[in-house]
Amino acid sequence: MQPLANLLPLFDYAAFPFDVQEHSVATRDIVTVYDISYTSPKNGRVTAYLLVPLGAGPFAGVLFAHPADGDRSYFLSEAVSLARAGAIAILVDSPWARPDPWRRDLDYSPENDLAIYVQEIVDLRRAVDLLAAQENVDPARLGFIGYSYGAHLGGVLSGIDGRLRAYVLMAGVPTRSERIPRRIATTFSSGELAAYRQALRSVDAIQYVGHAAPAALFFQCARQDEVIAEATSQRYYEAASQPKQVVWYEAGHMLNEQAYIDRAQWLAEQLGLDSEALK
Repeated sequence: MQPLANLLPLFDYAAFPFDVQEHSVATRDIVTVYDISYTSPKNGRVTAYLLVPLGAGPFAGVLFAHPADGDRSYFLSEAVSLARAGAIAILVDSPWARPDPWRRDLDYSPENDLAIYVQEIVDLRRAVDLLAAQENVDPARLGFIGYSYGAHLGGVLSGIDGRLRAYVLMAGVPTRSERIPRRIATTFSSGELAAYRQALRSVDAIQYVGHAAPAALFFQCARQDEVIAEATSQRYYEAASQPKQVVWYEAGHMLNEQAYIDRAQWLAEQLGLDSEALK
């Protein structure tokens, strides 16, 4: 474990103008869904959805991070529900889920992949900037929902950005450096594998999640998770700072409907949302 002060400069960025571009607009229920992109301080542009409920606010703000094999549409329905309850939501594409020419793919080289993981965290920080900049958002009521890889990102973000007050971390892993696909790991020499893991340790969530306080953390874990061992989920939870809580579900990696209900109600309590609108 490295001292947090040594890691923080990795995620510094210059706050260039957002240059938000609106690509399309749609309406779902009483929620307006803007298809937008904004400038990344690290590379190209970030594609995202911005969901705005009807009314003048002030609204809470929620940032969503999708799993590694998903994209910004993964949480769209859930974000609509939270928007109806009084939250402006932003759903961001990972670098490899963006269209060309802004797409960046992992190639399992230390320099490239570390740069992409760092960019993703910086792009999420800019998403928080964008949320907080909305005139109808209360910057004291910002939250996060991330699933699987997105829950790993949330752990990193929790330790470096003190503006969010509540994090939902669903079926996440504490270490990116140890999550190398076997088909890739077997192509490395022992030295190459060690060098790759060493490079990625600086973006392991376990280095950061212990510094999340005073933000509240809600871990959702699965007893029958076919992707993450129960001991790994427990390790992530134990590494986190207080206040925190964990709920274990009799479900697989995708969790279940009860997990959806629980996190919606928990966020409603944390961010002052209309819990009746979630029913």
